[in-house]
Amino acid sequence: LPVQPYFLSTHAKLRMQQRGIDRNHIEQVLRYGRTVRAHGAAIFHVVGRKEIQRYGLIDPLLSAAEGVHLLLSAEGVVITAYRTHELRKLRLQKNH
Repeated sequence: LPVQPYFLSTHAKLRMQQRGIDRNHIEQVLRYGRTVRAHGAAIFHVVGRKEIQRYGLIDPLLSAAEGVHLLLSAEGVVITAYRTHELRKLRLQKNH
């Protein structure tokens, strides 16, 4: 699967460094993660257990990206990156 073009904001680079998230994780999340629209034009990309079950055989290293969330602007700029296993809040936003 191709990765959409993206840019990393200064904030995202700092957070990635602080949180142990590398560019490979970013590309895995963009390639295999689910997309959830947030308030306004922002878009979340998330890798959870479902994505690992579905794509884990294609990319055996995908499990290292489990729980990584990316917040992207409509223009494809990664605003921030973090890791959490709490997906319920995103699901609530998805239904609105």
